[in-house]
Amino acid sequence: MCRKMFLLTCFAAVLSMLCADAAFGLVWEAQIGSGGDDVEEHIEGGSIDTGSSDIEMPYDDEGNPPTDPQLVALRFQNVEVPAGAIILNAWIQFTSDNEYLTGGPVNLAIWGHLVPNATQFTATGSISAAPRTTVHAKWSDLPDWTSGASGPEQQTSDISAVIEELVNQPGWAVGNALGLIIGDDPDNPSRGIRSALTGTSNGAILHIEYTSMTAFNPNPANGEDPVLRVFLDERAEVEIEIFDVTGQVVDRIEVDGVRGPQDVRWDVSNIASGLYIVRMEARRPGANAGIALGRTVESEVKIMKVAVVR
Repeated sequence: MCRKMFLLTCFAAVLSMLCADAAFGLVWEAQIGSGGDDVEEHIEGGSIDTGSSDIEMPYDDEGNPPTDPQLVALRFQNVEVPAGAIILNAWIQFTSDNEYLTGGPVNLAIWGHLVPNATQFTATGSISAAPRTTVHAKWSDLPDWTSGASGPEQQTSDISAVIEELVNQPGWAVGNALGLIIGDDPDNPSRGIRSALTGTSNGAILHIEYTSMTAFNPNPANGEDPVLRVFLDERAEVEIEIFDVTGQVVDRIEVDGVRGPQDVRWDVSNIASGLYIVRMEARRPGANAGIALGRTVESEVKIMKVAVVR
């Protein structure tokens, strides 16, 4: 199976969905795209620092206790995660700077910038004033870092709930920019600092694993044709077979799918009331030849049920 090729999606509805195969996650990953996409705000006074070679979290000056608390904002461009996606896993990967690497405890909180297409922060106090997601992730008890390291110690905790809230907000679309805000954990304040590099070469990397599973809408189909939304991460051939409860094929739809979302309407004008099983298979063009030659076929199959009511 191809785990990064494409995804079948539909709109969540009344009846539960059954998957014949495990849901295969797609992966989107990208680094900071420009110098203004990783910035700091000094909370006392609200000044924005856009030109630093590093970001300190969650204070700028060491001491006992450290001083000059600040917020960090990260912006990732052209995020190719569809609206309504289910986020399976997500994290930020940092690279250590050469200072502020030890001591603690360091406990951070990570929020999403709750706008459908994030812009850069430039105005005084703009990070503090920005709308945030209702959920946040805790990145707690950070270990000591090593200069230049980019490994498990510099990888955040799972931020999937934060990302999911962002891509499920009204107005989100594939290709939009996504913003994240990092600060001290208000429930468990830090007494140390960790410093990470910035920029397009050594700056933060956002990693997202996602899937999106939906069903016919409307479901049940009360006298109108239900629509199946199919999302493909790349061009693929899609075959949809509809079975009645005895296992007989009552309809078959073939679609030469293009990359992105498209709606497939099922004509139920000659379909009797009842429960139906829908089998969808997406495969790259020419996959049947691969089967004949014994090669691995890159395809994905999903099964769901839909009711027709008259």
